[in-house]
Amino acid sequence: MSLYLTKRKTSDIYRIRGSHYGIRIDQSARTRSKDEAKQILTSIETQIFKEVHNLNPPPEDTQSFAEVVIKYLEAGNGEAYDLEAVILALGEKTIKEITQGVIDTQALRLYPNHKPSSVIRLFYAPISAILNWERKERMLGPVFIKKPKMKQSRPDWRTPKEAEKLIKLSRGMSALATFYIGTGARCSEAINLDWKDVSSNNERVTFWDTKSGFARSVDLCNRTRKAMPPRPEKGGKVWLKDNGQPWSDRHGPARKIKRICEQYGLPHTNIHTLRHTWASWHYATYKDPMKLMMDGGWKSLDLVMVYTHMGTSDLKRQVSAKKWHKYRKAKR
Repeated sequence: MSLYLTKRKTSDIYRIRGSHYGIRIDQSARTRSKDEAKQILTSIETQIFKEVHNLNPPPEDTQSFAEVVIKYLEAGNGEAYDLEAVILALGEKTIKEITQGVIDTQALRLYPNHKPSSVIRLFYAPISAILNWERKERMLGPVFIKKPKMKQSRPDWRTPKEAEKLIKLSRGMSALATFYIGTGARCSEAINLDWKDVSSNNERVTFWDTKSGFARSVDLCNRTRKAMPPRPEKGGKVWLKDNGQPWSDRHGPARKIKRICEQYGLPHTNIHTLRHTWASWHYATYKDPMKLMMDGGWKSLDLVMVYTHMGTSDLKRQVSAKKWHKYRKAKR
């Protein structure tokens, strides 16, 4: 079996799959160009051939994890403050010393009482991303890290009545909170949104900088459209801070909403809570998991099925009563 190019149904990015000299490969080529993907595939095959025949053995993994993290960040990946715990736990170890057992031990030491989903997000996921980035730089196959098993948990979401209360008390953040609820945007997707990616009548937005790596578009309901700030002549970022400057901290909106909830005694709410809220309302309104997957930018239907349990007819009526899914009628 040789290496070959393929695409997922939900993405136009090429993937390289198959095996070469018994070494299995399944990784993104990170390009939409078939010619570029073929060149990357050929490079991987060449590297595997050299390793198998001992023509160019890979260097020893003597770099410290901290050194690799620095290179990872310099290449424009991630944020330093997100990796602080990971660096403190593994920074002095060499790449070769970071085994599954070491990762599991450190995870248990740092997060003894956290949910598996939180441990994966805070510890396993960034380690996996860093190690696989380092191996890809050396044209080596991916490393597979076994993560804790997760049980499907109940998503934290808000009813239309609770959302209205949050928006009312948010004051200066009310328009941005409305946007998060009306689009299901992740925190960084909203603050990185540029006016050039908003249709002229504020009827649709396109998020290019997404977690999944491929763009998604969302039609804005009337309420969300009215919450949009005035469009400046020069364009630029859509959502700005009170001082008129772009958000430099991608967690900034989440922190402000958290403080608002604490100040007024509201249930703890973060941006992901608002994304869960949007998804729950979306399914209740349309009863279409495929549409929810595409509109929300999820990679598979498995990831959206949890929202189908809240999609009751009474929730649909509540959402409709607050005009969250009313759209401007096309002019004739």
